[in-house]
Amino acid sequence: MAITYIGASTIQASSSGITVSVPTGYREGDFLLLCTLVATAQTMSTPSGWTSVGNYANLGKKQYFYKFAAASESSVALSDSGSCNFGEMLCFRGVDTTSPVNATATGDGLSQYDTDFSLPAITTTVANCMVLFFSGTGVVSPAPTPTAQTFTNYWLSITSNGNLTDGTNMLGRAASVSAYYSIGFYRGIQGTAGSTGSPVVRPPIIGGSNGSGGYVDVGYSTYIIALTPAPVLYADISYVAAGAIEANSSAITLGVPSGYAAGDLLLIVTLTATSEAMSTPSGWESYGSCNGTGCVSIFWRVATASESSVTLSDSGSCNMGVMLCFRGVNITTPINGTNIGLDYSNYNTSQSLPEITTTVPGCLILQITNTAQATPTPSPSSQTFTNYWLSMVSHGNLANGTNMLGRIAPVSSVYYSLGFYSGLKILAGATGSPVVKSAISTSEDIIYQKYVLALTPANIVSSMNTFFGRVF
Repeated sequence: MAITYIGASTIQASSSGITVSVPTGYREGDFLLLCTLVATAQTMSTPSGWTSVGNYANLGKKQYFYKFAAASESSVALSDSGSCNFGEMLCFRGVDTTSPVNATATGDGLSQYDTDFSLPAITTTVANCMVLFFSGTGVVSPAPTPTAQTFTNYWLSITSNGNLTDGTNMLGRAASVSAYYSIGFYRGIQGTAGSTGSPVVRPPIIGGSNGSGGYVDVGYSTYIIALTPAPVLYADISYVAAGAIEANSSAITLGVPSGYAAGDLLLIVTLTATSEAMSTPSGWESYGSCNGTGCVSIFWRVATASESSVTLSDSGSCNMGVMLCFRGVNITTPINGTNIGLDYSNYNTSQSLPEITTTVPGCLILQITNTAQATPTPSPSSQTFTNYWLSMVSHGNLANGTNMLGRIAPVSSVYYSLGFYSGLKILAGATGSPVVKSAISTSEDIIYQKYVLALTPANIVSSMNTFFGRVF
């Protein structure tokens, strides 16, 4: 799979300690790269939980550290006795977790203002590596004087990309400590294994006068790292659509979601106000039920090219149900695991959804929640579930948590509701407990019944489905 650059934190610079923040948009499983420069040749200590890639001591010492992100990451504090410390954290998605670094190289040189300068080449051993050039400069009294956050305006302009595609001058910063030190980043993709060639750049910094009508040379030092792309193992599961959530005191007919295709997973979720489970429809498989605030039943089947609506009935005083469609699910073993929960909560009180532990990466987690409460105020309307029932407080260890759809229906002065929340568990393991808050005002406790299931992604070889921006 292709490696994607997600983002970077603000480059920090100080003559003492620095604190480097985590880039916006990171998520569990992303590759975090911490880059530091010390103006002296001293070594920056490896932060706890990080792995050192290596260092290069010329025009200060440049160092790389990396880790794979957990669901929650914190900023990193760094300190060194060097006269100028720089720090930056970059985030990439789709990096191989076993051997993330394919190759490294170093290089340095001198260049005058407005003169082309070749960055060093590196040789990769696999296709589609992301190649990152981490360069530092040193110059006395540059003119014009650079400003701290307009690095691409004064440091490098790209003349050619060598053998790389998508060559991009990313970001950088300069700081004055007896001289101007700067760091900057250039990246590109090496489509085939082999030499990157030498990208050519031009520095628009004018050095100070050398006393003979010329300019002081700008010194360059570059550390290159090639990141290995992750193998394609799984495609993300995509939520295609859902039919309308139906509610009735007798039979309900569930429509097939629009946009379904043969091979998709169809999922029926029903709620009966009594403790009696709904009977399994013909041609469907039952995955079980749970009792608490009524009875929730789950059925599934693999879609054919032509599907029909399903009629269900039960003797309960309130029947609700919906059919949902998902793509990219393992049709042999679609369910990776389940869990249930039952709680009572006051209005506007945070409520934790059940945790589940997945055994494979890339599972789509579906939280099915139903409630029962008497005469809520304001009285909810039947199809504006996200406006009145749940608001998200936190997503646990899930990425792209989404409050999907829902409905509420009154029966004998009691309001029953059925709703769905989904999130992506990128790595195998515990999902954590997403936290929600009810937006219904009522004079009594709200009863929550919660059912969580994990959908298993299909194993693929050459084709890829992309959802939430991730492919394994």
